[in-house]
Formats: sequence, C-alpha cells, structure tokens
Amino acid sequence: MNGEEKKAFCEDKADKKNAFKAGKADNRPDKSRKGGQSGKSEKNGKSRDRKALNPQKGSDVSKFLKAEAVPGNPRSMALEALIKMKMPPMWGAAEGYSNLITDAAIKKAGDALSDLDRGLFVRMVAGVTERRITLDWILSKLSSRPLQKLDEEVLNILRLGIWQLRYSDRIPEHAAVNETVNLAGKYTRGYVNGILRSYLRQKDEIVLPAGNGAADMSVRYSTDRLLVAEYIRTFGPNKTEKILEASFAAPGLTLRTNTLKITREELVSVLTEEGFECELTANSDKGIKIKSGSGIPSALKEGLCFVQDEASQLVCLART
Repeated sequence: MNGEEKKAFCEDKADKKNAFKAGKADNRPDKSRKGGQSGKSEKNGKSRDRKALNPQKGSDVSKFLKAEAVPGNPRSMALEALIKMKMPPMWGAAEGYSNLITDAAIKKAGDALSDLDRGLFVRMVAGVTERRITLDWILSKLSSRPLQKLDEEVLNILRLGIWQLRYSDRIPEHAAVNETVNLAGKYTRGYVNGILRSYLRQKDEIVLPAGNGAADMSVRYSTDRLLVAEYIRTFGPNKTEKILEASFAAPGLTLRTNTLKITREELVSVLTEEGFECELTANSDKGIKIKSGSGIPSALKEGLCFVQDEASQLVCLART
C-alpha cells in the first residue's frame, strides 16, 4: 500500500468511526420524565448534563432548566422558581428576585393553579428561601454525598422535601415524600427517596445546635453567620437571639380605618360581629389589629379599611 492509499484508508476509517458515534448519539433513548420534568441523557447514575449547570453568559434561561414547570403543579413550579433564583443576571435570569419570579409563575399558570395550590406554591418558595441554611445543615447530616457536589435541581428537590416534612403541618408525610420524589429524575429518584425517608426515621434525633455562638445561631435561625456575628458584637447574644426569633414570627393583620366612611370604633363593631377579635393599635389612632378570626373581612371589600401595619400608618400620619 503506497502513501496515498494509506492516507485514503485512514481517512475512510476515521469517517466511519465518526458516523458510528453520531449514530449512537442520535439513537439514545429519551430520558423524559413524567410531569414535564424532562431529563438529559444520564450515564452511570449521574443526574444531569453538567453543561446545564454551568451556562454561558448571555444564554437563554430555558436552557438551564430540564423542563418548564407543569402549570398547576405547585411543587414543580416551586422547583423551577428556586432554580431561577439561583441564576445570576448575566445568565439571563433578570427576574431573579423571589417575588418577581413567583408573581410571573402565578400569572403564567393562570386558571390551572387553584387558590389552595397558589398558597402552597408561595409558601414553599418563601419557606425554602428563608430556611435554606437550616435545611442544608439537616441535609448534610443525612447525605453521604457533599451538598456542593449535588446539582441545583437535586439539591432544591431535597430542600423542598425537608421543608414540607419539618415546617409544614398541613401536608401529610406520605404526600410530601411521594410528590417530592416524583420531581426527581430516573437516576436520582432513589437517592431523593432515601434521604427523605432517612429524615423521617431520624427526625427526633436531628437537633439543631443550641449554642449562643454565631455558627450555632446561624444554623438555628438560618441567617448568614457573618451577620449573626455582627449582631452579637453590637447587641450581645441574648438580644441577638430575640431579634432572630422575631424575624420568623408570623406578621399579624393590621388594618387602617378609612375615616372618610367610618370611625374606628364603628369598624371594630363591624369586625366583631363577623367573628374577628380586635385590638386597637397603641400608637396610631386609626389602626386595628386582628388577633383572631377567619376569612376576609367584608369591611375590606367595602373600602371601610385598608391593610397597613402600624409603623406605616405613623409615617403617613406624620406627613399629613
């Protein structure tokens, strides 16, 4: 075989090899998942294409997600929202603030999202965001894999699952586990299921750090350690703990009386007749705190009052 024939033979062999590789790539089975959470080709149990976790500057946000959230599925929507929040603006996630992302998702879902599921979606996104440091500490006790080696999708699925099991008293444990596992891909579903069920077995043994140092308070109150350290330096550990506790207290409903239509005393009578327990605000002469009761007061619908906390009322009164 002369030199030219040898060269042609090598080129032909290379062409056949490349064609074979291309054919294998084209014939790979689709790893799509139920519920709209489609996956990329997964090899040796790895959950996703790493390129999707390291998007290039200027890329479209949709390329970083395995699939769009399923309209009407609050957990699927929450997962997508949490992943979008993680993306820097340079990757195309300009709407990276949680309130903008949740509002956009609700509008996009439209009538497919019921009122109950809308509330669950918002609570899950807000809850995981507020408790992320604590959730990650719990997961680090359950996972044999370092959390930094998990991709964003799997990590956020686990966060959603632990949040439902630990912080939500409205979701049955079996429903929280099953629905969360359904978000995972074929090769990560067993891992997610194992972590969540391990938590259920060990939940009474998982006790958050009780110390008054910055590291322990950071985990306990899910607040950045450096910020906690600054609080301790400024206010001392006891007052810092009270501040951090108050940050998780559920805000009450405070109303401002529309004095163009009704007096504060008359409004209290209207609210009391509807079953609401009321308390007059200490500093604003137009405010009423709702201590207990259910539903939306008819006075709000009729324009007899507005929702406004007492501090905001004082600002408005100071400017009038």
